[in-house]
Amino acid sequence: MLSDKMLSTISTSRRLLRFRWWLKRKYSSYLWPQQTKQQTFRQQTELNRQRQQWALCVFGIILTVRIIWAFLPAIVLELPLDLKNLPLSVYQFKWNSYWHGEQRYPTVFIIGAMKCGTFALAHFLMHHPQVHVMNEQEYFDKRFLDESFEWYRERQPYTTLDQIVIDKTATYWYASPLRFKTYEEFLQIHHNRSLIYPDLPYPINWKPKSLTDIPELKFIIIVCDPVHRALSHHEMFKYYNWANLDRQQAFSISSEPSIYTVFGKYGHFTAHWLEYFDMSQFLILDGHKFRHDNPAVSLNKVESFLRLKDHFRKEHFEKGKDGRFFCHKSWFGCGPRGKGRFHEPLDPDLAAELTQLYQGDMENFTKLTGMLLPVNSKIR
Repeated sequence: MLSDKMLSTISTSRRLLRFRWWLKRKYSSYLWPQQTKQQTFRQQTELNRQRQQWALCVFGIILTVRIIWAFLPAIVLELPLDLKNLPLSVYQFKWNSYWHGEQRYPTVFIIGAMKCGTFALAHFLMHHPQVHVMNEQEYFDKRFLDESFEWYRERQPYTTLDQIVIDKTATYWYASPLRFKTYEEFLQIHHNRSLIYPDLPYPINWKPKSLTDIPELKFIIIVCDPVHRALSHHEMFKYYNWANLDRQQAFSISSEPSIYTVFGKYGHFTAHWLEYFDMSQFLILDGHKFRHDNPAVSLNKVESFLRLKDHFRKEHFEKGKDGRFFCHKSWFGCGPRGKGRFHEPLDPDLAAELTQLYQGDMENFTKLTGMLLPVNSKIR
């Protein structure tokens, strides 16, 4: 056994060690000032060096992105056509528009017909370097009747002088064209050309001297078999649980007219719009050819109608995985999955009633436009 003296010595040694540990922690900066300053200086120097490296990396990334943002679209536009057939379409990235553009009034509208390919047409046009498409703005419908035209312009994307904005709303064809006429007169009289039409870089405060100094509005309409259109319209409403009528109630002639059948009277709506606008302001596309043939043919007509640079070629499109529709060779080139839904064929008796309903109207549409559309044709 340890003696009392030895135990006392051990206890004292422990107290000294604890005191030394406490003293070192509390007064280390005073007891060893030179060593602590050196360590602090080294740590601070290393920290500053790391911060400088991170700052240089971030600055380099920002500078690289800014250069690409500013110059790549302009460089791509000057490439020869043989180099433009790329798997990833770089033309949809209009990076320089926000930095060098302005918010302009749209002058081109895709107004219908509903369920005939308006979304696919707008989706493909987005890949053109001179086009910005705004989907379903619904400004000229009843929803925004109280909003001003300036409010409408402030919701448009930034575009440069060689770009245009297209407002795609498939229900515009069924709205009143009177407000479009008021909008056209508003642009012609009150506002400078640089915010309206990107033809030439006119001075900011320039105003037209007469109505002939400014081009007119342009409208794109894509039409299809009215019987198929009515069926697709009803199936879409069923898909979103909006339909309150079954097929018999929606399509039967003996029932009250529904939006499914009324929206297919192309001759009626065309005649109504021609009371306010000239036929030269309209481009009417065949929805069946646009769907089953290569879309580049129809898109070239749009380019010619809008006086855009030739961009779309047949090599830019290919059949999708299901083989039913064409897709653009780019990311998200086929559009959302909800489009192009399958639906059951229409009852023969209802199909015959709809064919009889649209017969006279389609003859009127052919007289007005010169386009002959099939009615109740076989679905491919």
